[in-house]
Amino acid sequence: MQQLPPKSVINGCGKAQLALLFFPESVSPDVARRRLMRWIKSDRQLYDRLTAASYRDCQHDFTPMQVKIIYEFLGEPVRN
Repeated sequence: MQQLPPKSVINGCGKAQLALLFFPESVSPDVARRRLMRWIKSDRQLYDRLTAASYRDCQHDFTPMQVKIIYEFLGEPVRN
């Protein structure tokens, strides 16, 4: 199981990497990534905040600021 950084340190990470933290039971990283992106796009406020933080659909990684925004809206993934 992947470890999250301490709460005071938020690093950028790949979409699939972050998605697997939220959905560790997913069959593959790609399935987890698609599920996370559906969650993000279904929350207009979250998606608008991410785009204001320079998020683009074509990017492969989230910046530290974008990860922080996602945590604010979705909460941090459960640590095991």
